[in-house]
Amino acid sequence: VDCQSMKVVQEVKIDGGDSFYGMALSEDGKTLCYTTATNKIVIFDVSGGNLTERKKITLSNARAGGAPNPCGIVYQDPSYVFVCLNRDNSVARVDLDSSAIEKWDTDVAPFGVAYDVRTQRLYVSCWSRRAEGSERQALTSGTSIPVDERGVGLGGRVTVIDLRRKQTIDSIPIGHHASEADIVDNHVFVPCSGSDTFEDLSIAD
Repeated sequence: VDCQSMKVVQEVKIDGGDSFYGMALSEDGKTLCYTTATNKIVIFDVSGGNLTERKKITLSNARAGGAPNPCGIVYQDPSYVFVCLNRDNSVARVDLDSSAIEKWDTDVAPFGVAYDVRTQRLYVSCWSRRAEGSERQALTSGTSIPVDERGVGLGGRVTVIDLRRKQTIDSIPIGHHASEADIVDNHVFVPCSGSDTFEDLSIAD
């Protein structure tokens, strides 16, 4: 869409269905990545505002079987992206040139991811957590999560991953059904639609 004329200037057909969330433009404005509804990252070259498909990267099945449902995506640099694998309870670092993939476990059903360049940490917003003990629970993609009396999932989390140590260092409770995660200055902001809250988390050095 041309933002001055507000007219559609290009339409691109995507095989594999639209992702429910997942599009990122590189900082240099030269590439755009898009996640499909099933198991692919589509990479476009950007020139003069127009898109030309470069390649597709296919992601492996979720551990519970079936498509991993990639969603939230963010660039680390022009050659690498981090992408949430919603049904695999993980976040992947994907090399856009070689298609190599490295993964870390998260809380349940990751949705959005923010990358803090200064601390080299990922902040991954997740819809829920793993159920504990005798609390009311239900299965989602093979994982038990806490639910309310209606069967609606509870227990949103932000998983914090230290990339220097290549491990999860924290799991922060937030509201229900977390949405995208964004970093502004020293804060991570996460809206949670299931609890009508807007979470503000401070970033530690």
